[in-house]
Amino acid sequence: MWWCFSHLYWLLLVAGLILTRPPKIWAQTQAPVVFQEDFSQGFTQWQLDKGHWEWWEIIDEQARGYVQWQGRQTYLVPQDSLWDEQWQALEFEFDFRPEKGHDRNITWGYQDPGTWYNLQFIPGQFYLVRKQNKNLLWAASGNYNLVNGQTYHFKIAVQGPAIKLWINEQLIKEFTDPSYDVNSAGKFALRVATGAVVPVDVYWDNLVIRNLTKPTAEPVQLDVPLFSQVDPAWAAQEYNQARNWSQQPTIKRWGCALSSLAMIMRFYGLNWLPDGTELTPATLNIWLKEQPDGYVGEGLLNWLAAMRLASQISEQYSTVEQLLPKLEYSQLKIELSTELPGQFLPVIAQLDLGQPVILQIPGHFLVADGYPADQQDLFIKDPAFVNYQLFSEHQTELLSTRIFTPSQTDLSYLLMVYPVGLQVELKNALGELVSNTQLMDDHLQDMIDQSGESSPQYLQQFLAQPAAGAYVIELSQPNLGPFNLEIYAYDQQGELSYWQEQGWVGQQPLQFGLTYQTNGSSELTPLVDFNFFRQVLTELLFQQQLSKYYAWHQLDRLTGYAQQAELAAQQRYLQLLAFWLGWYQQHLTKAALAYLQYLLSLLAD
Repeated sequence: MWWCFSHLYWLLLVAGLILTRPPKIWAQTQAPVVFQEDFSQGFTQWQLDKGHWEWWEIIDEQARGYVQWQGRQTYLVPQDSLWDEQWQALEFEFDFRPEKGHDRNITWGYQDPGTWYNLQFIPGQFYLVRKQNKNLLWAASGNYNLVNGQTYHFKIAVQGPAIKLWINEQLIKEFTDPSYDVNSAGKFALRVATGAVVPVDVYWDNLVIRNLTKPTAEPVQLDVPLFSQVDPAWAAQEYNQARNWSQQPTIKRWGCALSSLAMIMRFYGLNWLPDGTELTPATLNIWLKEQPDGYVGEGLLNWLAAMRLASQISEQYSTVEQLLPKLEYSQLKIELSTELPGQFLPVIAQLDLGQPVILQIPGHFLVADGYPADQQDLFIKDPAFVNYQLFSEHQTELLSTRIFTPSQTDLSYLLMVYPVGLQVELKNALGELVSNTQLMDDHLQDMIDQSGESSPQYLQQFLAQPAAGAYVIELSQPNLGPFNLEIYAYDQQGELSYWQEQGWVGQQPLQFGLTYQTNGSSELTPLVDFNFFRQVLTELLFQQQLSKYYAWHQLDRLTGYAQQAELAAQQRYLQLLAFWLGWYQQHLTKAALAYLQYLLSLLAD
């Protein structure tokens, strides 16, 4: 019996080592040190970029930053002569001790006081943001509590858009910055910043910066399976509901994104759907069609539904011997002005982490699974052109990437889907535009038969890992007409809240209030009142979609009475307004009548 328990112990130990082994990053064992500081010689390697030297001192060969006034910030950065601006991939390792205060900041990619990455810790939480010229480009968050008076060992690896954070040798979170560009490199900075809570008192020591760039060129090739959309096993199956817009609504013609996603999921060991069927483009297509969020718009694959599916598969099939990953989704637009091979750098960074990347070219999706030694091209698995081995064979530009990062953490997202022409803005509770959203156009073109057909063009607006709280979704369009808006809210576990709003809107912005929850169901409420109804009436009069002044006067007068009435009486005014709309319908355009009737339905609800 002891022999069985002994062998079981060693098997579990080996399995645990395999499961806890961090993903392969070349730089962890071989990266050369390019900057090192233990502060035994004071600040001789540093220069002040903002603030005052009086806020800095050396205590026990540690760098101390101390600010006692509200709303102040100061930065120390390495001397220019000690820093190479070409460094793109770096690892920062250091000891950090907060002593007093509410805000604790770790900064890199620093170019000036308004352009940097900053990791800010407040009690119980942290926020990672990127700013450029003081404009917020991207933000993410997580949970971790830094206790004042304790020393923490940090390690942060930055490789293109991929960012990894370790604290005390524990991997805390992996990020993918969708705003990344090749010009985002900059220095590491010692930063002290205060808000309303003062003072802030922090210490740094034992800083080591390593260059993660490979010193010698080596090819990379990941073991990604190939799924072809023209495979007879599923080529004739209908893709989503493509019959609504295509003469040949098959996976063969439209299944490039679907097949690319199946390759990625199988690469990560997600081989079986929750019902026990093998995951292929055919079965994945069926699963997506059965979901409220599997396909969005008219024929666009919803990458966030794949994130939710991966979470379900991981929870159902993970074992002690094999912990299957959840997949955290992100996307990255490629600057078309970037010269080759510069536009491949974000892709190469992900491949160096052992993560294949879905590539978007005009009208088509495929998978990058490696690169040659000179890094001038990408190895690909193309679901439509299975004989293509290199990206360059397409002779077209790279538009964007879709990245699925193995994760067990935060799967929260907001997604809004709407036709081209509708203007949609996401604002916070203060009415400020949420600037770190990503706008993507995933419409497909017929690459197989070259028929000229394409899927309807819808825009997708993403917000990764939104903070809980109140948001306002505001929509308008240049000409009064119908609209269709799909809203998908995923919490941290990837659970879905979903709405489809259909109605009429013009230049007068129509608003919906979204109460977003990071755990549990979110809520959506139309922000329509009688005052808004009066504003629309006046807009329609000026646009001559309400042609008679006396009709406008009667409707406006009734709406004014309703605005001042008690709630019970407002229902009677709604009935009167519906009656008079019917009475004056000959003075209203068809679009104006439909819009006002739509608003009355919102007011009645």
